[in-house]
Amino acid sequence: MHTAHNTWRARYGAQDLIWDENLAVKAADWAKQCQWEHNSEGQNLDSAGSSDGNPTLNGDLVLEHWVNGPNEADIWSPTNPIATHFTQVVWKGTTHVGCAIVDCDLSVYDASWWPAKYAVCNYYPPGNVVGDFAANVGVRRF
Repeated sequence: MHTAHNTWRARYGAQDLIWDENLAVKAADWAKQCQWEHNSEGQNLDSAGSSDGNPTLNGDLVLEHWVNGPNEADIWSPTNPIATHFTQVVWKGTTHVGCAIVDCDLSVYDASWWPAKYAVCNYYPPGNVVGDFAANVGVRRF
């Protein structure tokens, strides 16, 4: 998933992230608990369920959700910064990422939609730091 991160980061003037296996292991350990909540700063979550039990979720889709999903990049304003998945993805001060996608019985879906796909990414250093948005979230480059 770090390749998809880096594609989006380049569009906003942020350097490539380095894959961190320790962060990936922690992300997998968290995802396997099937709890829909963040465990710490510097973490993004995503999921997909399906009535046929075969949800689709991969790194490209996760990043598409985090950048182009509702209330993500489209609401970003340096004059009124709000922490979102998007701002963590493109946070210039973040240098490392580790992610995992697991199958689990995630409680945000009805049991008939299990197993769901659950994606977790951990970032280091974490972004979305109040007071640092102007210096760390760039402008989209075309």
